[in-house]
Amino acid sequence: MVVLHVTIKVKHEHVSEFLEIVRYDAEHSEKDEPGCPRTYVRSPSDEPAQVRPDDIVAAFAAGDVLMTNGPFVRVSVEGDDGAKGMGGTASAADGHFRARIHVDTAPWVVADTLNVYLGAELLHTEAVPGAGKHDFEVDIDAPRDSFLLVEVTGTESMFPSVFPNEVPPLQFTDVIGSLGSSFGLGGNADALEPALTFVTSPYALTNPVYLDADGDGEVTPTRTLDANARVAQQQPSVSLVRPVAWVPTEAEAAAEVRAAWEAIPLRKRIALSRLPRWLWPSNDPRDIRRVLVQFVNHRE
Repeated sequence: MVVLHVTIKVKHEHVSEFLEIVRYDAEHSEKDEPGCPRTYVRSPSDEPAQVRPDDIVAAFAAGDVLMTNGPFVRVSVEGDDGAKGMGGTASAADGHFRARIHVDTAPWVVADTLNVYLGAELLHTEAVPGAGKHDFEVDIDAPRDSFLLVEVTGTESMFPSVFPNEVPPLQFTDVIGSLGSSFGLGGNADALEPALTFVTSPYALTNPVYLDADGDGEVTPTRTLDANARVAQQQPSVSLVRPVAWVPTEAEAAAEVRAAWEAIPLRKRIALSRLPRWLWPSNDPRDIRRVLVQFVNHRE
């Protein structure tokens, strides 16, 4: 796993707004399971052990990134200079482009709608015929420099792969109030049955493909950045928290485990072999399991 540490610079007058967004996100992140949706980046190899941290950083910097909780989306835009993917810039002197979109989903991820955005405006909507692999082509006439985004959504629940969340969760007072009906104190026992309010449905959003609609070699934004935003853009503060070690092969990992086991004194190995794995103590001196090992036979 690669961990990225990102420093976000917030203007003083917007700190309270930023913290309110963080609070809202923390309190309302109930529609998806923890850690989802996920961010996918293009890598030079399909073998995880062969992917270096620099490869991940380079893909992020290039913008070749997909955010999804299930649907896997690939998009390329063809102009005068060939096809360009996410983070790339397609150029066409007449502003005419063709987007090729590939949607791939597992059987339990049923997407039903494909949306294509030109800038902030919805340009094209098309039905996705359920799960599986599907290809789409969309012609684009861009009146000015812009960018293209692809969104794939579904309304069908991803249960049982992802369980619906009980919102709001049962509170202790709810339970006491409901049980009170059993003693003639009022309350409603049916209130204990929570409503499965939020279900997780398929969703994916690509990073933009930039469009040079006049062929001048540049993408001119419709709005300009203020001075502070330009400084922040010129000085990105993205750094790796720690370098990621080269992932060992299965044989190397087994050899490391064997070496660690053989490094344990023989008497302790004999004792541990007589205990279930979950009773093996950790290195924490407060771990009560360290005491239990002392009562196990240490002799062969």
